Amino acid sequence: MLKADINQDNGGWTDSQISEALDISQSTIELVRKRFVEEGVDYTPKHGSWLNMAEIEFSVLGRQCLDCRIPDKETLLQEVAAFQQRRNQDSGPVNWRFTAEDARIKLELLYPSI
Repeated sequence: MLKADINQDNGGWTDSQISEALDISQSTIELVRKRFVEEGVDYTPKHGSWLNMAEIEFSVLGRQCLDCRIPDKETLLQEVAAFQQRRNQDSGPVNWRFTAEDARIKLELLYPSI
């Protein structure tokens, strides 16, 4: 979506260029633009980042949904859609267990001692 930034020197990519590059429908691009560009992103977790949360979700998807051979794209789409529906219904908060103190121990050279 960064390629869609109209403030770039060349004016940015069009929705159809992004759609073609990512092999997704133009309506998906329009939906993402509406949700994130026009409406904005309101939620920012207090501890951790949205990127950490996305990585966690992809990890869970891989372990719980994609841990077997999937014969074709249609089956893959059905499996992911069913997984997504279950995760959305059963969603709960992310339990961050890696504290600043843990980080200081693990990344001793990068964190100053207090």
